[in-house]
Amino acid sequence: MSTHEFEMNIDGEIIRWAEKSHAQIFRNFWQFFMEKDLQKTIKTIEFTGIRTSDSEYFVAKNGSKKKNIFVKNNYYVYTHLTPSAMQKAYEKFIKGWEDIYKQPKGEMLSMEQEEMKTEEKQNLKKNYEKSHAIASVQANHDLHHNSLVTEPSVTKLPDETEPMRILFGHSANSNEPLYWYPTTTSKIMHTNTGIIGTMGTGKTQFTKSLIKQIHDGALSNVNGTPIDILIFDYKGDYIKDDFIEATNATVYHPYHLPYNPLALYRGKQLKPLLPLHTASTIKETIANAFNLGIKQQQLLNDLIIEAYSQAGIHKADMATWDLVPPTLNNVFELFMNREDVKEDSLYAALKQIYDFEIFSPNSENTKSLYDMIQGVTVVHLAGYDPSVQNLIVGITLDTFYSQMSTKGHSTIQGDYRELTKMILVDEADNFLSQNFSSLKKIMKEGREYGVGVILSTQFLDHFATTDNDYAQYILTWIIHRVPTIKKKEVKAIFSPENQAEGDQIVNKIARLQKHNSLVTSVTNNRYEIMEDMAFWKLLN
Repeated sequence: MSTHEFEMNIDGEIIRWAEKSHAQIFRNFWQFFMEKDLQKTIKTIEFTGIRTSDSEYFVAKNGSKKKNIFVKNNYYVYTHLTPSAMQKAYEKFIKGWEDIYKQPKGEMLSMEQEEMKTEEKQNLKKNYEKSHAIASVQANHDLHHNSLVTEPSVTKLPDETEPMRILFGHSANSNEPLYWYPTTTSKIMHTNTGIIGTMGTGKTQFTKSLIKQIHDGALSNVNGTPIDILIFDYKGDYIKDDFIEATNATVYHPYHLPYNPLALYRGKQLKPLLPLHTASTIKETIANAFNLGIKQQQLLNDLIIEAYSQAGIHKADMATWDLVPPTLNNVFELFMNREDVKEDSLYAALKQIYDFEIFSPNSENTKSLYDMIQGVTVVHLAGYDPSVQNLIVGITLDTFYSQMSTKGHSTIQGDYRELTKMILVDEADNFLSQNFSSLKKIMKEGREYGVGVILSTQFLDHFATTDNDYAQYILTWIIHRVPTIKKKEVKAIFSPENQAEGDQIVNKIARLQKHNSLVTSVTNNRYEIMEDMAFWKLLN
C-alpha cells in the first residue's frame, strides 16, 4: 500500500508526515496548527480565505456526508477537497501564517480560490459517475486519531430513489444476481446475519465484501445516514491493507481505547438512576468473564458506585451525571485500598484491566463509544488471551447497548427503516459460549434503533449454548461448506417440507465449492445456492 509524504518548514521547525492517505495528512495539518496557536490559526484561515463551514458535515446534493474538521463551536474547515486542492490550501495557509501580520487582508485572495472550486466540481462529477459496486463513503474519522485511512470515492446511485441493496452473489443455477435489501422491511425484517464456514471456504471473503458494500451503501440509506460498523477482529483478517484501503477503516488496539465504559451516555430517552444501571451492566459482564461469586459481584457493584460518588456523581441526581466520570482504573485503586483485599477472581479481573491498560486511564481524553464508532471501526484482538478478548468484547457491547437504548429509534419512511450501525463478531464461537447478556439484548432490540449484528463462525452448533440459542435471533444465513451439520439445525433454518428435503440440503452443504454457499433472504425461495460476491471480486 502506497504512502503519501508531506513536509513543511514552520518557524524553523521541519514537520514531516507519512500517511496512508491524503485525507489523514489534511487532518494532521490542521491539528498541528490548532495545537500550536488556535487563535492565530483562525485568523490565518480568515486572512487567506480558506473555505470554512458552520456545519459538522459537508452534505452533497445526493445525500452523501463527509465530516468537516472542527476548529471551534460552529466553525469547521471544509474537507471535501481533492488532493491537488488540499495542496493549494496548504500553500496558501502557510504563506498566510508567515505573512498574516505583514499584509492587509485581501491580498492573499486570488484566482486560486476559483480554480480550487472548479477543480472540486469537476472531480466530484467524475466521482459521482463511478459504479455503485466500487463506491466508498467517508468514514468520518476523528481528527485526533492517527488511523490508517485512504481517500474515498463518493458515488451517486443510478436511481436515488432505489432502496439500499447488497449484492450477495449470483445464483449458481441461473447466474442471476442475488440482492439483499437491509433497509426494506417488507423483505428483511431485521439485519441480524449468520455466516458459517470452515477455513478455506470463502467465509471471510464474503464477510469483507458484505462489510464494504454496507459501508458504501449510505447514499441509498434512509436520510442518507452514514452506516458505522464495529468489527471485533479475533484473527487479524480486517487489519490487512486491502481491506483498510477499500473501507477507510480505523483500527484500534486494546490499549488505551478512547472510550470509558463508566461514562454516562444520555441520549434522547431518559433512564433514571443511570449510574446504577451502568454499574450493574459492567458488573454482570466481568462476573461472566471471570466466574465471580455473588459476594464478589456485589462488592464490584459497590466499588463502581463508590467511584462515581468520589467523582461527585450520584445515582439519583441527574445534575451530576455530566461531571467527568471515574474509570475502571479508579475502581481497581479503590479495591486495592481496602484493608481486606483478597487475591481472588475479582482481584484477577480488575488487575488484568489495570495491567493491560485496555481503556484510557484519563477520562477527560475519552469520548462516547457511539462517537468512537465512525465508519468502519476495527478492534484488533489477535494475540490476546481469550479471557481478555472476551472481556473487551463483553464490556464494549455493554456500553454499546446502553448507548443504543438511549440514542432513540431509527427513522422509518414507509417500507424503509434507517440503518445506523452494524456489529461484526468474527470467529464468534468462544465469545458466544460466555452468554453475555448484552449481545442477546442488541440482537433482540437492535432493529428498533437501526442496529444489526453479524456473527461469523465455523459451525452452526456454536450458536447454541447452555443458556441461549442465538440462532433464533438471526434472519439471514450464508452457509458455506461444513463437514457436519445436524438435521435439527437444517430444520430450524431452512424449514424443509420433509425429511428427504432436509437430507438433500445437508448433502448440498457438504458438497459446496469454495466461494459458494446456501443463502436465505435473497429470494422468495427458502434458500438459494449462490456463488458469493467475494471481496477480491468486488475490488476487481
